[in-house]
Amino acid sequence: MHRRAFTLIEILICLVIISVVAALTVPFFGRDHADRAASGAALLRSDLRFAQLATMANPQDPVIVRFRSDGKGYWLARLTTPETPLVRSDTGAAWSEIMGSGRARSADHVTLATTGVSGATLRFTPLGSVHAPSGTPKVTLTAGGPGGAPASCSVTIDTSTGTSTLTVP
Repeated sequence: MHRRAFTLIEILICLVIISVVAALTVPFFGRDHADRAASGAALLRSDLRFAQLATMANPQDPVIVRFRSDGKGYWLARLTTPETPLVRSDTGAAWSEIMGSGRARSADHVTLATTGVSGATLRFTPLGSVHAPSGTPKVTLTAGGPGGAPASCSVTIDTSTGTSTLTVP
């Protein structure tokens, strides 16, 4: 009578394969929060650069960046109409970013906290520097949500050049 079963070697090979696959995939689960925060930061840096260049191109009516009081996003507007988002020329939609939706959908569960930004408004001068800074402008993006510990990164804006730097702890 022959019993059909796995040998010890076959079981050990399966365990080794499962262990290798698990070891390769586990680090990706923890990176999700960090990736979402970095995604939101990349979008913010792009929009900051646009606001800076648009202000330099049309200094009579600068483009400003307004941060939502609830920390869920921001919008770009003209200084003369700060509560009305610009209309994007490529999509015709309002230039308003809410983390987790639209262009910022990959930044789900990300919140923004500003320091060195007066009145939740960031404005550039015609030469590209930050207008009337109240310190070094910095936006900290924190990704939370289900699974894993929260992760954060920050975007710091140089007051004299207006360039932004991403810092990931």
